Amino acid sequence: MKYLLLIFIALLSSCGSSGSDDTDFIGAANVQLEVTPTTIDTGDRLRVQIKISDTNLNDLIIKIRYPDSLSYVPSSATIDFQDDPEDATPNFNQTADGENYLVFFISSENFEDFDEATLEVQLRALNDLKGGQLEVDADVDDPLISNSREFDINQPEFTAEDSVTIKVLGEN
Repeated sequence: MKYLLLIFIALLSSCGSSGSDDTDFIGAANVQLEVTPTTIDTGDRLRVQIKISDTNLNDLIIKIRYPDSLSYVPSSATIDFQDDPEDATPNFNQTADGENYLVFFISSENFEDFDEATLEVQLRALNDLKGGQLEVDADVDDPLISNSREFDINQPEFTAEDSVTIKVLGEN
């Protein structure tokens, strides 16, 4: 009887495992930041791509933080679900304490048919920068709070989930 109980406990402890490694899941989604090129001259542009995967069932907030020596190129944002890019517009494009934030709210309905997406924006270099950070944060969009009130530039609730160091070369 003792051996049957041990076998039963072993079987129960193995039930319910999906086989996936849940240690990679971080909450809203997994995000990976890619920037090309990482060194530019003033006046040039960076292409910033955020690969979004393993999304939560809720809507998403994607926040991009970058130094004030860069500026967002208007109308440059797109979101691509399986090779079908669509224009995107940041819900917020704000600056505080020398850092800029681009914020996008993305509906979970977009991920019903696709497992991943790529959000792309362009940033233009305004001034030299020796070692600035571009960072991305993914959060769950609270359906009980209006999107117009959910992001506060004075309290951006930003924890970088991925970052890339960039350099802007000034005029000599």
